Amino acid sequence: MRIVSSASSLQSRNCGASRSYSGALRQATSDKISAVQAKQLLQALQSVLHDPLFGKLSPGTIAGVHTALTPLADLLDAAPKKRKHPIHTANKHGVFTDCEVIRAQAPRNRSGSSPAEICLAQPEEGTWIFSTSLGIGSVYTGSLPSLHEFTATFPTRGQALRAAVSEITRLMDNPKTRAAKEAKGVHEWLNKLYAMPDPDWTEEMADAAKGVS
Repeated sequence: MRIVSSASSLQSRNCGASRSYSGALRQATSDKISAVQAKQLLQALQSVLHDPLFGKLSPGTIAGVHTALTPLADLLDAAPKKRKHPIHTANKHGVFTDCEVIRAQAPRNRSGSSPAEICLAQPEEGTWIFSTSLGIGSVYTGSLPSLHEFTATFPTRGQALRAAVSEITRLMDNPKTRAAKEAKGVHEWLNKLYAMPDPDWTEEMADAAKGVS
């Protein structure tokens, strides 16, 4: 079965998480940057530094990022390396039971399981789909990736991951989950995932996302 890519929906899927991430930076109204905001800004700059297209930025921007981060080199994570990802095979029902699972490192829910999970599957080289699970308070929703249920495909693991983050962010935006004890940890996990650089992103993909031929 050939899966047709529909990554053009990426921006709309990611806007929810983007608002969540930028909103976290605007939480404090004082003219001082809090420790949490400083950490988020450091993560954002680190993502810029580790972006595979960093060298395509203007010389001034490159120099500014290096100037800001060089004194903090000991605090930075290692740049993620591009690696070969396995091809996942669906079972006879079209469900990817053997897929990559990323679990929130947050307080366990009442059932003792992770409150949020993201499942990623690559049915074909350069074609990714995802599913999400959320179990907080009285809310539970989740499934494994399936050939019969995905609504979009993505060219890289990183882009599928960001779309999954956006979906969970939307699910978290309701009264039944906001007050849950696990909510804070899940949001911190989502913000960290959303800011991760995508080592598989290419200039051609960037042009395609912008509609440049």
